[in-house]
Amino acid sequence: ATTTGGPAAAATATSVRGLADPVRDMFGEATSASDQRAGCASDVASLVAALADVVSYIGGAASTCSTSLNLRGLCAGDAGTIGNALGGLAASSAVVVQSCEQVRAEGLRQAVDKTVRLTAD
Repeated sequence: ATTTGGPAAAATATSVRGLADPVRDMFGEATSASDQRAGCASDVASLVAALADVVSYIGGAASTCSTSLNLRGLCAGDAGTIGNALGGLAASSAVVVQSCEQVRAEGLRQAVDKTVRLTAD
């Protein structure tokens, strides 16, 4: 059965309304569609990497905690580790062009000065 209201419907309506608003970066500047797609691709790849890391952990735990050699657990753990590495590589690759383009366009000093720094207050 489907429902027509509730928190999920409200969240969906809010996110759909937000699509018309320009997406702004942490400096308040509007981002391009290309930057938004790259950011989205990076987020999805990071999620895949995190899920692969869970597979790696569970596979390793299944192998380590068994009373005998568990080759399936070892295989799952290794496959998860490879998936995590590839997901991390994909996440970084998705946004490296935008990062390097910003440095090229603004110069290294301006790009670095524009970043947010943590301070000890």
